[in-house]
This record gives sequence, structure tokens and C-alpha cells, in this order.
Amino acid sequence: GVAGAVLPHPVDDLQRRSFITRTSASGPGSEWSHQIGVALSNQLEHFVFPSTYPEARAGSPTVAQTGTWYHVVGTAAGSGLIFLYVNGTQVSTAAVHNALWAGGDRWTIGIEAGFDNPGEGYFGYRGYFSGLMDDLRIYDRVLSSAEILQLYEAFQPLPLWVGAIDVGAWKWRNWFGYFKDYGNGWIYHAEHGWLFCVGSVQSDIWFWSSSMG
Repeated sequence: GVAGAVLPHPVDDLQRRSFITRTSASGPGSEWSHQIGVALSNQLEHFVFPSTYPEARAGSPTVAQTGTWYHVVGTAAGSGLIFLYVNGTQVSTAAVHNALWAGGDRWTIGIEAGFDNPGEGYFGYRGYFSGLMDDLRIYDRVLSSAEILQLYEAFQPLPLWVGAIDVGAWKWRNWFGYFKDYGNGWIYHAEHGWLFCVGSVQSDIWFWSSSMG
């Protein structure tokens, strides 16, 4: 199994970005499998290339949003099923009809995979993942759904200012705007002034202001 948390940054093209991929000495331009990333539809995806065709893809129905943390886990078993979990919940599965590819002996982080063949619509490595990753884990066994839920519940997203884009003396998050961080819970927001921050993620964060309460 492969587990980790990702925070996509705003980019012109979020399509086809790998978080992690198993490959060989030939590199992910020719051999790859056990891949988790963003598919062409901007959906989170778990991709497995078995020893022979066909490949297996388990895609999330949710479109990945920039500036949002996702805890993503992929598990696979030869001649069985692959699973994709997002934020502790199984969101997709697909059948693997043959043994898993056993040729890989290394992993790449953040490099897109694809055949070096323009006729196939690929042009070598199609780019790098733009964003943050945290708590990446690789297991030599299939994790249970209960174990995956425990991993998600134990994960603590990085603070508000980690992952923000530096713009001069300011920091910027696409859902929050421009602010300055003073490292003690206090931030200065371009529109709202001084705020005291409690929490760290968009879905669970509180601010206190002397003027607004």
C-alpha cells in the first residue's frame, strides 16, 4: 500500500501530475506502476500496470481542488482488486486481472510518468507535481480499511502558512487571500487586519478579531 497527504498548489495545468510512482532503472518514461496522482480529468487516481495488459485505474469521483489537503491511499493485490481511499474513505476500486508488475525497484516522488513516444501523445516526463506532500508511506502489504482510517485520523495538516505562496513580504492562499504570519498564532490579513488563528485547514479553522469578536 501507498499512503500520504497532498496539497496541490495553483498551477496553469493541474492535469496528469503524479504524487508517487514505482519504477525501475529505466525510469518513469518507460516503466511505471503503483502510481497515485491527478488524472486527466483532475480527479485523484490510483493506477496499476500489471505484468500484462490490461492496466487498472481507480479514480475518485471528486475533482481535486488547489489549496486543499487530501489524504490519499492506494492498495493493490495481484489478480484481485485495487482500491483508492481519500480522507479515510474508500472512493473507488478496479479489478486487476494479472499478477502485479514485479520489475520495479525504486520510487519517484512528484514526477509524471509516460512513454517517451510523441505518437502516443506523451512527450517524456510531462511535468512535476506543484504543491506539498507530507507523511508519505510505502507498505509491503495491503492495509485494511480500519488501518487507513486510523492513518487519516492521525494526520494533522500543516499550519495555514505552510504551503502559502510568498508574494514579497506577504503570503497568499487562494481561499484566504494575502496575510503576514508572526509565528505566535497572530496574523495580519490584508482586508481584515489583525486576526488570531486557531486550527490549520480550510474546513476547520477559526479566527478571532478584536473588532469582530
